[in-house]
Amino acid sequence: MILNKNIKCIGCGACEIICSQNTLKVKMSSDGFYNSYQVKDNCTECALCERVCPVYGTDNSAKPISFYSAYSNNPKTRFSCSSGGIAHEIGTLMLSKGYKVCGVIYDAKTQGARHSICTDSEGLDSIKGSKYIQSYTVDAFKEVLNSKDDERYLIIGTPCQIAGIDKYARLIKKRDKLILVDFFCHGAPPYLVWREYIKYMEKKKGFESIKSVKFRDKKYGWHDFTIAIETSDGTYYSDRNRDRDLFYEMFLGNYCLNEGCYSCKFRTVHSKADIRIGDLWGSKYADDSKGVSGVITFTDCGEQVMSELGDTCHIENELEKTVTEGQIKGDIEIPEVRYKIITDLRNGKSLQRIYNKRIIPIKIKRKVRRILRIGGNK
Repeated sequence: MILNKNIKCIGCGACEIICSQNTLKVKMSSDGFYNSYQVKDNCTECALCERVCPVYGTDNSAKPISFYSAYSNNPKTRFSCSSGGIAHEIGTLMLSKGYKVCGVIYDAKTQGARHSICTDSEGLDSIKGSKYIQSYTVDAFKEVLNSKDDERYLIIGTPCQIAGIDKYARLIKKRDKLILVDFFCHGAPPYLVWREYIKYMEKKKGFESIKSVKFRDKKYGWHDFTIAIETSDGTYYSDRNRDRDLFYEMFLGNYCLNEGCYSCKFRTVHSKADIRIGDLWGSKYADDSKGVSGVITFTDCGEQVMSELGDTCHIENELEKTVTEGQIKGDIEIPEVRYKIITDLRNGKSLQRIYNKRIIPIKIKRKVRRILRIGGNK
C-alpha cells in the first residue's frame, strides 16, 4: 500500500479513486491538509495506489518544447484573472470544441476549495483566478476518470494533482482524452490558517456574510494584488502591502506549507502536464500592471492548443530564463517555527497572536542581519 512507502502525501486523491476495496480515503488532517488515510483493513496489495501516486517513484517528466509570454486580448478577462488570463482563454477554446473543463471553485459557505466540472461560460467564470488553499479533488476527478470514451476534458490543477491524473489516465488508457494544465505552484498552506484568517477578518471588519473571495484581485495592479472579500455590504480589499496581511504573510513567507511542498519535484520545468502557466514575474514585464502569463508547453497537444489561441491572445516566444525568472526553482527550507505555528493553530491561537509571537522575531532578526551586512560592506 502506498501509505507504507514513507511518502509525504499531497492529497491528490488518485489512490482513493483507484482503490476498488475502498481502503483509502482523502480526509482533512488535524493540521488542516487533505491527506490519504487507510479507513479499512482490507488491502489486497494490488499496488495500484502506488502506480498512480505522483509523489512515489521516479519523475519522468517530458522536456519543455516552447516558452511563451501571453495575455488575453480581452481587457475584462485580463483584469479579472490572476495574471494574463491564459487559463480562461484555454478553457473558452476547449468549451467551444465540446470539452468539459475541470477546475477549482471557492465555496464561501464551506470556506473551502474543490475541483468542479463546468460545461458553459458561467461555470468557467466560477473557476477563474487563483485559490491559495488546497482543493478537494476526489469527486470531480472520479467523474473525469470514469467518464464515457467519447467525453473529453480540460483539467487545471497543481503540478502534483495533474501528475496524479496523468499517471491514472495512462494506466486506464485515457490520457489522449485529456488536456492537462498545471501552473507554477508556491505550495499550499493549511486550512487552519485560512479559516482563522476568515474569523480574524470577520471580527476586524464586522463581516456578517461573505459571498465570495478573490485570492488575487488586481484593483491596485498586477504586482500589487490584494485579497478581495465580497460581503452583503460590498467588497473589502486587504492591505495592498502584503507584509501586513496575515494570510499572505503566512502563505508567501512559507511558514507552514504542506510538508511535501517544501521538496516538490515538479518545480519550474518539471511537469506531467501538456501546458504549464503562471505569472511572468521578472525584469522584462516588471512595469506591466495588467498581467502577463508565462507559458511552457511539454507536448504536441500543448503546442496545438497555443497555436489556436492566436485570435484571442497576444503570444510571444520567450527564453526559458525569462519565463522561469522569479519562480521557485528548488527545495524550500522548512522553517523552524512551522511545527510551532501549526500547533498554535490547532490550539485555537489567533493569527495575530501567532504573527506577533512567531513571525515578528524572525523579521527583526533578518532586518538586523541586513543592517550588519550593509555596515560590514562600508
